[in-house]
Amino acid sequence: MKKPLVSPLKEESPELKKLIKFYDETLGFCPNSVKTMFIRPEIAYAFINLNKAVMENKGRLSSKMKRLIGYIASTVSGCNYCRAHTIRAAERYGANRDQLNDIWDFRTSKSFKQKEKVAFEFTIAASSIPNQVNEVISDDLRKHWDDGEIVEILGVISLFGFLNRWNDSMGTRIEEDANKSGKKFIAGDTGAGMFGKNLALAAKEMKLSAKIFMGTKDISRQAPNVKFMREAGAEVVPVDSGSKTLVDAVSECMRYYVSNCDTTHLAVGSAIGCNIFLKICAWSTSQISKELKKQLIKEFGEVPKLKLINVIGGGSSALGFWNEFIDYDKKHVELVGVEAKYAAPLATNAKVAILHGAAQYCLT
Repeated sequence: MKKPLVSPLKEESPELKKLIKFYDETLGFCPNSVKTMFIRPEIAYAFINLNKAVMENKGRLSSKMKRLIGYIASTVSGCNYCRAHTIRAAERYGANRDQLNDIWDFRTSKSFKQKEKVAFEFTIAASSIPNQVNEVISDDLRKHWDDGEIVEILGVISLFGFLNRWNDSMGTRIEEDANKSGKKFIAGDTGAGMFGKNLALAAKEMKLSAKIFMGTKDISRQAPNVKFMREAGAEVVPVDSGSKTLVDAVSECMRYYVSNCDTTHLAVGSAIGCNIFLKICAWSTSQISKELKKQLIKEFGEVPKLKLINVIGGGSSALGFWNEFIDYDKKHVELVGVEAKYAAPLATNAKVAILHGAAQYCLT
C-alpha cells in the first residue's frame, strides 16, 4: 500500500503517553499499530491487556522464545511489519546471532533444544491456512510442554494472528527503530566490475556490509575496479572454481545467499536465475533503453527502424538496452547480441538445462 489505510495518531494524549512508556521499556519504541488502535482507545487497551497476559511467563517458555515464535508465525502469515518487530524484540530478550541466523534451519541447528524445535514446528502448522496441526505434531508438543505452556505458545501464535491481519490490512508503516534489526548484509556478483562498483557505493550509502563475488581471473583483469570496491568498504570474495569468471561468481553468490537469506539481501547483477531475478535485473537497468527511446522520439518524432547491438556477458546491460524495445516487431527493431565465441549459449545451439535454479540455454 502506498499509504496506511488509517494514519497513526501524531498528537500524544496523557493516556497514549502511558502506552508509549510501556512500549519504550519492552520494545524500545511505541509501534505505529498501537498509535492507530488508540483512535479507538478501548481497542488499544484491550490489546495491551491481552499482550501483557500472553507475554507473561509462568512456565519454562522464555520471553526470547515467545518473540521467536511470534517471528515464525508472522513470517508464515507474510506480515513484514510484525517480522521486523519480533526479530528486534528477540534480540532485546537475548537471542544470539546464531539463533537469529538459524531460525529457519531450526530442524538441524544446534542453536535450539529439541523442545524449542517442537514448538517452532507447531507454530508453523498453527499459523498456516488451512491449519496444519495434526496428531503427530500435537503428541510431540505434549511430550515437551505441559498444558499451561501449550496455552502460552498458542496464545503467542493467536496474538500475532490478530496483529498480522491488523498490520497487513492497515498497511502500517515500519518504524525506523524496527528497521535497525533488519538485514545488515548484501551480496552480489560482478564480472567486469561495474555492477560491483555501483553495489559497493549503494551499500555504503545504506550502511550495509557488502560481499561481492568475483572470479579470480576477472579480479586480475579488472584491478582498478576491485580497488574501488574495496576502498568503498566492500569485501571482494575471490571465486577460484570452474572458469574463475562471472558464471562461477554467480553460483557462489547464490549459494551464499540461500544459506544466509535471513540476514542478507541479494543484489542481482546479471540476467540469471528465476523469473523474478530477471525482472529485477531488467527493471534496474531499463533506464538505458528508456533514455534511448526518449531521445529517439525527441530527435525523430517516433522510434525509427533500428538495429540495437549489445555485448552479452552476464546479460544485464543487454537486457537494459533492449528492455523498452522487446515488444516491437523485429522488422522495426532488430536486437543483436554479441557473445564471446566459447561462452555463447544463444548462438551455438546450446541445450536447455537447469542453471541457478532456472531452465535456460547452457553450454555442455
